[in-house]
Amino acid sequence: MKKAVIAFGFLASVAAAHDWWIRPDSFRAAAGALVRIEAFVGHDLEGEAFVRKPDHIAQFVVTDPSGAVADVLGQDGKAPVGFVRPKEPGVYLLGYLSQPRRLELEAEKFKSYLEEEGLDTIVLDREKRGEAASKATESYRRCAKSLLMVGDSSVGDATRKLGFAVEIVPDQDPMLKDASEEQTFVVLEDGKPLAGIRVVGVVRDETAGALRSVATTDAEGRVRLKFPGRGPCIVKTVHMKRAAPGADTQWESWWATLTFAR
Repeated sequence: MKKAVIAFGFLASVAAAHDWWIRPDSFRAAAGALVRIEAFVGHDLEGEAFVRKPDHIAQFVVTDPSGAVADVLGQDGKAPVGFVRPKEPGVYLLGYLSQPRRLELEAEKFKSYLEEEGLDTIVLDREKRGEAASKATESYRRCAKSLLMVGDSSVGDATRKLGFAVEIVPDQDPMLKDASEEQTFVVLEDGKPLAGIRVVGVVRDETAGALRSVATTDAEGRVRLKFPGRGPCIVKTVHMKRAAPGADTQWESWWATLTFAR
């Protein structure tokens, strides 16, 4: 993985055009070990690392196997974005919610971005409203989660919800699934199933590279993905809707990710 470090304050248009995710420096750790929590921007689990910046963080927490929640601490202005020292064996859940960021794009760039992310309904809505040739403004947030297994214990709840506005939740611990098995995930908006949204799963296999699986959530917000390889994985989705009247942008979006290893 590329390790160049860049600041959070770089152009918003670049940030919004890529995946953004968090992950521990190792998805398996020993109890008592210091674990670095890294943040990256890029594509399919290859990208550049970010430094920690307080004004970007709305919430950054770790949940231990007992369900206790603590803030993830770190050193401002430096990478990684945080550190944890897990005391007990089991499954830990990391969650990072960003502050909203404002983005403005010319019409063609906005359309290309929508098409790349499978947001065709937004393209059609802009065409119906006669906005297709107009620049667009958007407020976006990152809703990033990651799983960490400490020791050989599977005690804990990988399916725990953190209450983010948009959240990807596995139906079972994906770290325990065989590579040949499909995995079911639920996408939630404000705790309720989000139907008809495109979800992408990627496993970065050591020999085959990035292997992708794409599906659309059903009426219950569920989607089944396959990760035909071994290595770090990401599940990702983008949910966008028109902003409420009086908002300072036309659109609001939430970029949700979940990382783990198989």
